Amino acid sequence: MTRLRKNMKAVTVIRQWTTEQDGYLIEHADLAISELIQLLPYTEEEIKARKKVLGLLKRERQFRKIMT
Repeated sequence: MTRLRKNMKAVTVIRQWTTEQDGYLIEHADLAISELIQLLPYTEEEIKARKKVLGLLKRERQFRKIMT
């Protein structure tokens, strides 16, 4: 039997992100999702998915672990 990871989910990209938008998301990764929704033309799910693709969620977890 094959085990599936719990955190493995299919991420579908609905719209393309530009390099400028990726850069903005990277530079402002510390902002709340609600603020990013207002500043970027994407939904909460799309922003979270893009953060995951860019490795920002893992980076945030690692940073929080260091700071505690």
